[in-house]
Amino acid sequence: DKLPLPEGNHWDVYVTYVVSTTEVYFRLVDFNDQYWELRDNMDNFYATNSLPVSDTENTVIYAANVDDSWLRVQVLDVEDGKAECISVDHGDVMIVPLKNVHKLDHRFLSLPLQAVHCQLDELLDFTDDKQANKLLNDLSVGKCLIAEVTARDPVLTVILYDTSTEEDVNLNELLLKRLETPALPGPDQISRVKLSHIDTQGNLYVQLNGPGLRSMMRFMDGVSSHIKQNNPSPTLSLCESKLYACRLPGSGTFCRALLLSTARLKEGKVLVRFVDMGMETLVPASDLYDLEIFGKDIASFPHQAIVCRLADVALGTWTEKATSLLREMVPSDLVLLLKVVTSAKDCSPPLVAMFKRIEPNNELVSVNTSLAVALESRQEERRPKRAPLLTRLSSQSLIPEKKYEASTNGASGSSTPMAVSMPVPGPQGDAPRCSSSSSGGSVTTATTSLSELASVALNLGIPPELEEEGLLQGKPLAAQELPAVGSFIDINVTEAANPLNFTCQLYGQGSVLDELMAEMLSFYEAEGSSAFPEGLPEALLRKGHYYAGRHVDKAWYRVLVQQVQGPLMASVYFVDYGDYSMMQPSELQPLWQRFRHLPVQAIQASLAGVTPMQEDWNPVDCINFRNMVKDKSFVAKIVDKSPDTKTGVEGSECVVLRLYDTSTSIDVLINQLLAERNIVHYTSSD
Repeated sequence: DKLPLPEGNHWDVYVTYVVSTTEVYFRLVDFNDQYWELRDNMDNFYATNSLPVSDTENTVIYAANVDDSWLRVQVLDVEDGKAECISVDHGDVMIVPLKNVHKLDHRFLSLPLQAVHCQLDELLDFTDDKQANKLLNDLSVGKCLIAEVTARDPVLTVILYDTSTEEDVNLNELLLKRLETPALPGPDQISRVKLSHIDTQGNLYVQLNGPGLRSMMRFMDGVSSHIKQNNPSPTLSLCESKLYACRLPGSGTFCRALLLSTARLKEGKVLVRFVDMGMETLVPASDLYDLEIFGKDIASFPHQAIVCRLADVALGTWTEKATSLLREMVPSDLVLLLKVVTSAKDCSPPLVAMFKRIEPNNELVSVNTSLAVALESRQEERRPKRAPLLTRLSSQSLIPEKKYEASTNGASGSSTPMAVSMPVPGPQGDAPRCSSSSSGGSVTTATTSLSELASVALNLGIPPELEEEGLLQGKPLAAQELPAVGSFIDINVTEAANPLNFTCQLYGQGSVLDELMAEMLSFYEAEGSSAFPEGLPEALLRKGHYYAGRHVDKAWYRVLVQQVQGPLMASVYFVDYGDYSMMQPSELQPLWQRFRHLPVQAIQASLAGVTPMQEDWNPVDCINFRNMVKDKSFVAKIVDKSPDTKTGVEGSECVVLRLYDTSTSIDVLINQLLAERNIVHYTSSD
């Protein structure tokens, strides 16, 4: 039977389960004794009676054994011997073995179903907000509260009060206030933000991409429309430290502005701070409009701009050039990922690390590091210019004035032009080379054309016959040959951004790659770097070419330059591990022929049949996925293959996988495990 609801509007309730602000379940405290008596009677009855079922109906109430307790449930679905059930007395959904579902004895139907569904007043817009749902769970589940009914139809709508303290707390208001007040993430958490303003001292003002900012933007859209349509008179009497609606300079948008001084400066301008952006500026007094006519709530709404500073940038060292460079890197409409490095203390703002994604491969780049490199590059530009390339190379004592013998192994069959022939032969006579990926159209000239590089080679004394043998031509690294669709492979996951973007290696190739890595380390720490002791000359740094790169871990890796970002920085792809980084020419050397025979080991992959829970991947979900799979081995079934258009490696393929963890006695399908942990929607059984 349906539970009879009290006639009054204030009920004692016990909150049992929360899905969202529009799906809250509670029990009436008045029925508490009867409910627990029912639970005890069910436990005693089913301890000596067995009433299993083979088929179920959606409209029938059953008894289910969950964690050694018997509950009244309704079966929603049955699949693979497991029943998806909803507790009719709690409201939560659970998966239980079908053998644990029994017929409900008629005596246990006398008590009406206890779970009451409601939604929270003034919080309906937050139904899909994860932060709101988490806060609501923390504030209400498992607590006895007072529910004030504001509407009964079409959906029961309530305000929840916590009366356990000296002062009653309106949980709806508290939740709304916390959602509206922006706060930077705690340790090991990441937030999405936009950089709204940079002041002259290096203080950054960011807007948290959350419900508070969205609400404020809706409020101010309404204010802007009203002012434009009704053309009200500006405020004549201004009050210092009061909020106004103010036209943003250079646009027709209205924002909240705090009047810092009533003093009229030249052209009748006054000083204001746009509290939701952090910017202080002079505006015409005629652009200020009374904000309180739109309601006190909009004036008391929390300010949305949060102040912080970039970590590793010393206080007092900020310059106008730094502001200009940072704004150039980070437009105001670009969404950033922010992590707090050092919390705020002693009135100092928190220190943060910021990251942005760049095309074409959507890789994550540190804004802190990029700014530091850019500032260093500007300092380099102010130093005396270096000698031209030919002058520098010709002055090296390591270049003997004689002809060399060089191996042409593997070069004569290649038709892809390379950036340059290196002037010094290596051990065993194999000349170092910079080769391009085969996608010739994507290789762009950095500073010199191929004919100019040929001239360089001629001036360095390299015989024309060696050029004809292919010294100026490069051989791209071979792609990994993968089995057919439907095959099973053993893999090791090396990088993981999200379930649709991770990198793996074939497990059986690990020892071969280890040997190559050891040989590269030995070689490049000795004679391999002798041609260019200070690193690769800038003129030889080319997009689409393979090099040996020295990482911060002091090891040498095979890398493919994906983009040259100025003369002193390149975006590189680690072709054997699948990650990306920024490298300077001083960290690069030519990739010698001996290190080109092993195919590229990194394989771009995605999980079959999964999609994000929302429009984009939640950073916390990405971190959880990364912790689950990175540096671990799995058995994978290839569901699909397609050409790899992301990395620039010729002939490489992207694979769609079903991933199995076979480390325990029962194989676990990772695709499905992620769905059970609410990280993905699992949309396919392929």
